[in-house]
Amino acid sequence: MKAALYLRVSTVEQAIEGNSIDAQKKRLASFAESQDWTIHDFYIDDGYSAKDLKRPDMQRMISDLESKKIDVVLVYKLDRLVRSVADLHHLLELFDEHNVKFKSATETFDTTTAMGRFFINLVASMAAWERETIGERVRMGMEEKALKGGRNGSQPPFGYDLVNGSLVINQEEAKCVRMIFDMYKRIGTGNIARQLNRMNIRSRYGRWSQTGIAYLLRNITYTGKVQWHGKNGNVIIIEGKHEAIISEELYEETKKRLSTRKMRKGGATSTYIFSGVLRCARCGGKMSGSSYMYRGTKIKTYRCAEATFAVCTMRRIQERALIEEFLKKLDVNIDAIKKDVVIEEEETDEIKPDFSKELAAIKKRKHKWQEAFAADAIDVIKFKELMKEEEEKEQAIYEQMIEPETPEPRLSKEEIAEQLQRFREFWDVTDDMSKKEFISEMFASITIDASSTAKGRGKQIPVEIINVEYNT
Repeated sequence: MKAALYLRVSTVEQAIEGNSIDAQKKRLASFAESQDWTIHDFYIDDGYSAKDLKRPDMQRMISDLESKKIDVVLVYKLDRLVRSVADLHHLLELFDEHNVKFKSATETFDTTTAMGRFFINLVASMAAWERETIGERVRMGMEEKALKGGRNGSQPPFGYDLVNGSLVINQEEAKCVRMIFDMYKRIGTGNIARQLNRMNIRSRYGRWSQTGIAYLLRNITYTGKVQWHGKNGNVIIIEGKHEAIISEELYEETKKRLSTRKMRKGGATSTYIFSGVLRCARCGGKMSGSSYMYRGTKIKTYRCAEATFAVCTMRRIQERALIEEFLKKLDVNIDAIKKDVVIEEEETDEIKPDFSKELAAIKKRKHKWQEAFAADAIDVIKFKELMKEEEEKEQAIYEQMIEPETPEPRLSKEEIAEQLQRFREFWDVTDDMSKKEFISEMFASITIDASSTAKGRGKQIPVEIINVEYNT
């Protein structure tokens, strides 16, 4: 067996406990020799804490075991490897996935024997219990905070700054928020994004996108309220501690308009979160959602349309298996997701007209007429006449800016990664319909394949995401 000998000591531990790297190295080498194991390599993290797995040689060892270069991992003591039960559980799952054994030279932690595997599984079960308990406590704390009008989340929405943990209106961004809600009365999210980009008005992450505009229009935070998706899908909406940017009436009007326009586009109302974007890797066909009851539990599944007619061999796959694979892909590394997204820049010789000066002049004249009316310099009839004239000019400019045939604005790699990161953070507390809306707006297609070996009704078939295409 090829053995990976992992050694670690922090500066403080070396001074106090005397478990030096050299001492560990000699003992582990002797132990490996007694077991007739071949030493593949020494993995040494000298001066690193075991608070997490972000250690150079720990990552190198993980990479080697994933490449099938290692058969067993040997440590002097378990705490040389990890100090967190959750990290231990993660590594044990990784070892099991790649058929790698684990052994502690001085303790009973050992997966090379039946009793050792039993003990390790007991520890893993404790880790799962610990994770669920912590999650429950976190959810309870966040729900209590929401009920008191507090906001859960690290990043403030566009239009607000975070000052001492509280949302405070950013006046310049708030003007843009009000303008977006006003523009949506006349034009759609894609055209709004194009206009803002042409006017050189930027979001915090650069260029505006259709997805970013839609997300902003749905955000109830702008009404001064706080929304929280609690346990069992319960939605909590309560008066927040921050100042509103728009009225509740305008938000409700916008919400209805969003719903109406979505239905016109054929938006589905089902809660199968991947429907519409899921594709079969075997035949390229669309996969649609369905469900069945298994031992009193509703099981959501997806099936290739061609498989219904025995044209395709793709098995019916469970939604929970797909979700596990989907989240795993997001959790791997956001930087890696950035590299996966290939976006070609559009080449064009067309010079886009800049309407920002004209719109600014109209806004200035409107303010002038309002001041004149307030000072009794003009009567109400003249005031209405002048304001109507300015609004017609403004509408004419907006119409010139609208180009229905123009492709939707492309998302940059950074924008995609940022939106995926934010989506991942709130996955566990977001309802299925919100997940579905985000996935349909962010992804053009998600192509999957599944194992053909799993048998039995109710069996969860492993799923692999083969390809992802973004709505760029």
